[in-house]
Amino acid sequence: MIVKLLLIIFIVISITYFCNYKNLLLSKSGEAHQNFIETKSTPLIGGIILFISIIIFGIKEINLFFFFTFAILVVGIFSDIKKNISPTLRLILQTLIILVSIYLFENTIRITNYELLDHILKDKILSIFFTTFCILILINGTNFIDGTNFNVIGYYLILIIILLYFENFDNFYFLNIKTLYLILPLIIISFLNLLNKVYLGDSGSYFLGFIFGFELINFFNQNTISPFFIILLLWYPCFEMLFSIFRKLNFKKSPLKPDSKHFHQLLYFFFYQKIKKPVLSSNLSGLIINIYNLVVLLFALIDPAHTQLQIILILLNLTIYVFIYLRLIKYRFKLD
Repeated sequence: MIVKLLLIIFIVISITYFCNYKNLLLSKSGEAHQNFIETKSTPLIGGIILFISIIIFGIKEINLFFFFTFAILVVGIFSDIKKNISPTLRLILQTLIILVSIYLFENTIRITNYELLDHILKDKILSIFFTTFCILILINGTNFIDGTNFNVIGYYLILIIILLYFENFDNFYFLNIKTLYLILPLIIISFLNLLNKVYLGDSGSYFLGFIFGFELINFFNQNTISPFFIILLLWYPCFEMLFSIFRKLNFKKSPLKPDSKHFHQLLYFFFYQKIKKPVLSSNLSGLIINIYNLVVLLFALIDPAHTQLQIILILLNLTIYVFIYLRLIKYRFKLD
């Protein structure tokens, strides 16, 4: 284990140096919404490190799902380096990868506790398309919340902690890897991320969203828990995505066009106005959001099968999100 950890650290240092030396996958090459925190170049290599780490730490066997994760990673890498991949093309490629993987593994959402929707999901084709839509929302929502340090990485570390509460969640079923072997590289990346040395990038966001989307659907199908518990686990990236779409449509802007008015960005802006330190403001934003999410999800663990409890927590989250968001956007416009 020690040798593998040292090997990962060596790989991280090597890739970081190489990207800086060759001017590859650097955050300054991205859109304004990606590098509004700091002008310093920071490698977008979190997804690549995660992928390599999974191989090194001991994936039990290379299976078909492994190649789907690699495909979604590649889409993210091309997005990070801005090589002839428009948002529309990126969405089409994501849809194809998710659609085919769901069809082949038959890993679909079957129950929602909503009678009309459950009736619709009895149709296999409709179930596949609905599941594809949900995972698309998740992976792109994950990318949407990636803009301040530790926001995405911390969120998925929390999900792993919550899932370890269940005795039968000791490995990632589709990825054929022990849970510990995903926690360790995430901790290493989070440490470097808080030091502003490594960013997750689109590749890392897509990679994590895709894996957790698949694994949580399977986890739900194998356990007696409320579907709203799974919704609560993923509420933040999914709601950020949906909220952003409606927000942009309301202002007659393209949902595919990025901006810097996401919740975490507004929270960063608030802290930056107070302390005038970019990296610290970024770290505080990610840490505070994740502390809140951890508290809520710990409450959800009181009874994961209790639908009413999960719905109350979801509604509480949405209410708090919208209330604070409106205060933060008002604060920013006031200063502008």
